[in-house]
Amino acid sequence: LASGRRYRFGELSFSQTPLDPELLRRFARFSPDEPYRASAVLALQKSLLNSGYFARADITPRLEQARDGRMPVDVALDMVPRNRIDLGGGYGTDTGPRLSVGYRNRYLNSLGHTFQASAKLSLIWNQLDAIYAIPLNDPEKDQLALTSKLGLEDTVAGRAKVIRGGIRHGTTRWDLREILALDYLRETFNIGLGNQTTDLLIPSVNYTWLSSDDAIFPRQGVRLDANLAGSVQGLGSQLSFARFRLYGKGVYSLNDDNRLILRGQFG
Repeated sequence: LASGRRYRFGELSFSQTPLDPELLRRFARFSPDEPYRASAVLALQKSLLNSGYFARADITPRLEQARDGRMPVDVALDMVPRNRIDLGGGYGTDTGPRLSVGYRNRYLNSLGHTFQASAKLSLIWNQLDAIYAIPLNDPEKDQLALTSKLGLEDTVAGRAKVIRGGIRHGTTRWDLREILALDYLRETFNIGLGNQTTDLLIPSVNYTWLSSDDAIFPRQGVRLDANLAGSVQGLGSQLSFARFRLYGKGVYSLNDDNRLILRGQFG
């Protein structure tokens, strides 16, 4: 066999986008002068498309421009629209008319920060959520997010107001999706015993394991989620509690037209 010369990755170039080129390079799992691998090119394309920033990512190795065995790679990118708005409505016998409004800014700045907010309105429950997310060293897998929530409930049983703020870090560890979070919760309510206020500082950890044949429409697959949260009286909290939840879901295709879906929860 004469396999010929083994090429290496050369310069990685991206088309003009609103995002910082350094952020784009962090999506690549390879460095200049590493041996060329087609699988690494496909992984880069997948990471770019999964990021939510791009509608198209075309990657072209330039063999004809190779010098000294180093082959440059060009990446042509098309951005998705910066802003997205979602509207929804409905009616429930317990809530009356319902309205939901959502807004998302997919890239606030050249560093790839994102912001999303949603509001849910009804006669008995109103809620406003907001998330500000920052990509870290591995933009596809590592993310730091600041979260906030305001909720107002008014029913025949009483009224309650919930204010929640927190910080969370998401990454991949041991082939699991890991989310570490710290939330501060203040709830004011007058249900049962008059006006009361509860303050809680709640650390939590969540792990997700997923195995499926297709990420969008799985025909065979299993997902497991485990969550542990709690608080300690005297450490930013007025009371102590611990909570564990395990959630599982399995999908099995009987034939081309039918799927069997099994779900279970334990807490």
